[in-house]
Amino acid sequence: MTRTGTDLYAEDGSVWLGYDYNLQVWVRDGIVLACSHPESMRVEGPCCTQDAYEGRRVREIEGHETRAANVRPHRKQGDLL
Repeated sequence: MTRTGTDLYAEDGSVWLGYDYNLQVWVRDGIVLACSHPESMRVEGPCCTQDAYEGRRVREIEGHETRAANVRPHRKQGDLL
């Protein structure tokens, strides 16, 4: 399966909205989202990197993806395009 959306990046180049391929996690508003694995997979700790990093700011995690500043940066509501 492929997705048709485009990632958005913060000014520092970290993923703001989309998928961080280095960490293998989904990100919204710069925060790692919860995974959707069943609770039974978390018996002996995190079931995946998404579960391990849930709720953390992606830019604070070592090894996170960064892009050049010229790649569609995140814009605040009201900014001119």
